[in-house]
Amino acid sequence: MSGSSIVGRSTRHRFADSIVKQLQSLLWEQASSSFEVKQYEECLRWYSYALRLFDGSENGSEDLGKLFRNRCACFCALKQLDQAKQAVEQAKKHDPLNAYTCYMQFKIAILQENVVYALQALEDLCLCKNDNDMQDLISLAAQLAFETNSKDVALTALEGLVVHSTKPQQIFIALRCLLRLRLAVQAQTRPDVDKILSYLETAHAHLRKRCLEGEGGDAYLRSEIDWFTKVAWNMGLQSESDELQLLQFFTLCRELSSLSSPDTKNLLRQKTCLIVSSAACLQIAKETNSPEARQDRLQEALELIKQCRTLCKELNSCSDYGKTFLPEIIFRHLLNACLIEENIVIAGKDKTSLLLLLYEFEAKTRLGASISELSDLLEKALVFPSADSSMFETIAAVCMEWAVTKEHRQLATRALRAALHKHLNADTLQHQRISRDFHSLVQISLMGKHSGEPEDKAEALHYLKQAADFIDTRAQEKYPEIEVVWLMTKAWNTGIYFYSYGKYDASGQWCEMGLRLLKHLSTLRDNYETQMSSAYSEILSKVEASKSHLEE
Repeated sequence: MSGSSIVGRSTRHRFADSIVKQLQSLLWEQASSSFEVKQYEECLRWYSYALRLFDGSENGSEDLGKLFRNRCACFCALKQLDQAKQAVEQAKKHDPLNAYTCYMQFKIAILQENVVYALQALEDLCLCKNDNDMQDLISLAAQLAFETNSKDVALTALEGLVVHSTKPQQIFIALRCLLRLRLAVQAQTRPDVDKILSYLETAHAHLRKRCLEGEGGDAYLRSEIDWFTKVAWNMGLQSESDELQLLQFFTLCRELSSLSSPDTKNLLRQKTCLIVSSAACLQIAKETNSPEARQDRLQEALELIKQCRTLCKELNSCSDYGKTFLPEIIFRHLLNACLIEENIVIAGKDKTSLLLLLYEFEAKTRLGASISELSDLLEKALVFPSADSSMFETIAAVCMEWAVTKEHRQLATRALRAALHKHLNADTLQHQRISRDFHSLVQISLMGKHSGEPEDKAEALHYLKQAADFIDTRAQEKYPEIEVVWLMTKAWNTGIYFYSYGKYDASGQWCEMGLRLLKHLSTLRDNYETQMSSAYSEILSKVEASKSHLEE
């Protein structure tokens, strides 16, 4: 007897429920066989027969919902999407909380390129928490979105999978896919850094949980840790222009790396992350307007410095540590922090301790540390084996930028003298930087000295004489002319200042220094020589008159 004959009989004469169930089983079996061999129209015919066996009292029946879903699958295979949509709506009516129903709605929307409808179906799918198949269906939804190049939908599907999945491996795969998608978009447009950060934070939370549960030695887990660590590292390197992002990514990189085995490679990476994070905290503190936020960042920098020193001790105990140093690209960023000059980086040398001391000095200076505490740090720098001129120039700059009391100026002067000593004893003279150090020493020595007493400015005159001696004997006309003009003008104006107070001897000394520097000018010499020589003659006559008066 054919299916149509059986159904015809059943609609005229209602069979017993047991017979109806047997008939349904036969019809569904036939439909399933047809679907397996891709005879979708035949399959639909069998399901139509099965549908006619329902007497209308089965509203809300899961079986009826499943029947309409199966019909929907056939229509999708036949690319009859309108009929498929009608079928899935019927399925939703009878079995609204079924994950498969939501997935079929999603699939139709994707095939019809209806993003809004697809996202709504995906949202409904994520609400089917009591359905054991929900996680796998979300994964299928993400795969389908990928295959149809629906990136926005795929992102939503994967995010839903991360939230709802209870399978660690599935979560990590989803997070990898999410990061790859976001990073692919980043290459073309402005990246959604907040999303990337949130994915990495989620990965860290799940990985940390697995490690706490004793799975840290698992090879698969270690490979996941390494992968997410590398992403955080690379994102940190790309965040050079945004200190907060740089801090966030390198903090995550360090936290992820700490989940892996404590070998030399991982410890080195953590050390680098701590150094960069310290520098970023200093820069963020420098740019913030909130005193509370500034203090918090400076304290954070000090804590990171402390952690880094502890880590360095651990590294020094490693037999394979050897002579390691920070990657050049990292150092290039660190040049912007703490006013560090570029030649502080010497290829092949690890200057971690030097950087940490500089960062500590800046943080404590800006936090208002006592002069004795800052002086102790400077003393450490003075005996530092690999300290160079840049280190002391940095310390001086920090003193003058953030605190301009007499005591801080004295610290800056000590640091600059040390820097100048390094420069003058170097194999190669850097005239630009030497001139800048002389400039700063003279300028600092004259700060706050407003009396007309020559003794107040004697220190500045001493540095001027040092500069003039260097220009006379060693500069070989390479001393920047603009700096010679500055020194000359400062000496001359101070001499005129003493002249106005009747201090003719002091005036003569300062003006004589100005004339001594004048002879080293080339193109600018004619602009000053006549006027200065005339004024100096007048000053000398006053000096001679003063001496004669004293002799009488």
